[in-house]
Amino acid sequence: MSIIERRIAALEQARPDNGLPKTIIVSFQMPGEPATELHKLRSSTADAAYLEWLRGPDETEQAFIDRASKESTRNAGGIATLFKCL
Repeated sequence: MSIIERRIAALEQARPDNGLPKTIIVSFQMPGEPATELHKLRSSTADAAYLEWLRGPDETEQAFIDRASKESTRNAGGIATLFKCL
């Protein structure tokens, strides 16, 4: 086994894919503009409808992401894609 193969094996063992669903958040912004917090997320469904989430007034950004991620529709690979809305 080569050095690189041993290193890859060690990395995979140290942090294995835990099988949890994955979520991708897409957020577009202008170059040079500061990043803004998420307040509205949208995801499309298989029937071309949209699911939309609004962040609650006392909800942290991470709690908002977690809630939308849990409620979102996932593709065959278990991945949900959420889009930041203005």
